Amino acid sequence: MAAFPPLPLLPPRALLLAPRARRRALAHLRTAGPQEGVGLLAGRPVPGRRAGVAAAVAFFPLPNRAADPVRRFQVEAADLARLLARLRRRRLLALAVVHSHPAGPPRPSPLDALGAWPELATVVVSPGPPAVWRAFGRRAGQPAGGLRRLPLVARVRRGRRPPPAFDPARLARQMALPEVGRRGQERLARARVLLVGLGGLGSPAALYLAAAGVGTLGLSDPDRVEVSNLHRQVLYTTQDVGRSKAEAAAARLAALAPGVRLRVEPPLTPDGALELVARYDLIVHGSDRYGVRDLVNRACRRAGRPWVDASVYRWTLQVAAYTPDGPCYRCHVPVLPAEGEVEACDVAGVAGPVVGTAGTLEAVEALKILLGAGDSLAGRMLVADLLHPEVRVLRLSRRPHCPVCSPPADAEPDALAPATWEEAAARALERGLSWPAAAAGAWRGRIVDLRAPDRYALGHLAGAINLPWATPDQVLAASAGEPVLLVCERGLASARLALVLARRLPGVRTLAGGMAAVEAAGNETLPSS
Repeated sequence: MAAFPPLPLLPPRALLLAPRARRRALAHLRTAGPQEGVGLLAGRPVPGRRAGVAAAVAFFPLPNRAADPVRRFQVEAADLARLLARLRRRRLLALAVVHSHPAGPPRPSPLDALGAWPELATVVVSPGPPAVWRAFGRRAGQPAGGLRRLPLVARVRRGRRPPPAFDPARLARQMALPEVGRRGQERLARARVLLVGLGGLGSPAALYLAAAGVGTLGLSDPDRVEVSNLHRQVLYTTQDVGRSKAEAAAARLAALAPGVRLRVEPPLTPDGALELVARYDLIVHGSDRYGVRDLVNRACRRAGRPWVDASVYRWTLQVAAYTPDGPCYRCHVPVLPAEGEVEACDVAGVAGPVVGTAGTLEAVEALKILLGAGDSLAGRMLVADLLHPEVRVLRLSRRPHCPVCSPPADAEPDALAPATWEEAAARALERGLSWPAAAAGAWRGRIVDLRAPDRYALGHLAGAINLPWATPDQVLAASAGEPVLLVCERGLASARLALVLARRLPGVRTLAGGMAAVEAAGNETLPSS
């Protein structure tokens, strides 16, 4: 049997069952008898309730492929993959597997308990009439068979939600835009946006989204305000130094836009990222940490949420948008730079207005996505050099065998889980070519320097070509069929890229310790072959 594809799921702790989903599920389960009917409940987290409460708003039937469908059920990977594609298009999360016990009580059998997905609830239905529903769940790590009862509310209050309140006088100039109007403003007032990072990028993005009347803003940042932040992080004043950024931002935004609901959220962690992201319609990323960016990318991909990203290096900015069905961040950054491999703003320097421009562009992209207006940057990246004015828009393509986009069954060795990267990179470092061996003439082949151009200009190995933050395809093209020695600052980024290239370029090696080892030896020349 083929491996199951990754699920766009939310592990619920309690389920609210919408009437329409209940009626569709019962119709399918009753017509399936005397066999066990099976399907999937999908929906979204319920805003304003405690974490883990989800509303099942739709039911999707699945064929029962079991050899004995009267006594059990079985779901094939191909059937599930087709259904998951529908869920992603509709931006729904898988919540629970539903199956019927036509001739028995609605409690899980031993086979049900052993085969239950840890990430999904299990709903057992005795179709009746009268129908009896029971929901069960098992947390990841619990032994098989350890199902526990979950709260299941089979009635959801009917009636249309009243239109959200907003101040037309405050937003009159914005509502005059044909892409906005009253309907568009109501969409913004219903929208929920999570800002991850409230520094130089998140500050202008938060200010403009709050001023635009976005109904709910989530604020997540673990840092505190420092004096060195104030030249570019315009959310804060001198009196905020030492305060939590999230709390100071909430106070400033409440004064600017009293009608916006503000939620101070915890920092993003691998354990809580999916559940946090799933509570919002759109994510705006403003952190300068590559690990956080990768975590946002993975969580948004699984939760089926679009997100907007930006980064700044000195006078240059990049802005991109990612959607659940397009290329993801790891498609064009297959190897994450190691911590310290790319100079942070405290080392490289940064111009405050450049960061502010990037954050403002993030707010523009967020509004366009929420309104469904214009052409967003989904699948594209805007790159602007503001020192020597030049603006380009690059098209991003989906990368085969991307570690985030591709199903595990199709992945090659470059699609390593995040927890595996450090161990694998350590093994690659052990196989690296030492500087004394390289200096003694042991290397015969091409040399590719992966560092930033300014670092390359300060000193590099003789004959090395500079391909800053090169992709695997760029290195393959530069190799021209010869072995390649990869060089970076400390050997970490080159080791990770070597892992990706191992099968496609058997002659790839890394310089152990990187240029730091060369500089420590006081020699920056390599004998030519």
